[in-house]
Amino acid sequence: MKPGKPRGMPKWARIGAATAFGPTPGGSEIQVGWLWEIRRDGSETRQIRVEVSRGPFVVTDLPAGARNAIRSRGATAVDAYLNQDEPPARIVVSTLGVHADPAG
Repeated sequence: MKPGKPRGMPKWARIGAATAFGPTPGGSEIQVGWLWEIRRDGSETRQIRVEVSRGPFVVTDLPAGARNAIRSRGATAVDAYLNQDEPPARIVVSTLGVHADPAG
């Protein structure tokens, strides 16, 4: 086994607290969201946007993973991608659940 992180340890870690944001002027499809910073190997950092889609639904209409992402201010959504070499820059929370935006 190569030295480094033990098996099962995430490659990235969330750092700090989320910064909340809302819809942008001009009719964004985003209702609310949070910006998280993640770090790898002590120096490389990135940001991940977790965006809740605007829609005609209430939170109880959402799948459990989406409800948890909203309740945690996006932390559980980010945590789901911390073991990837290249985590997404944008995660969308919607009636479809929590998924990475391939374009983001």
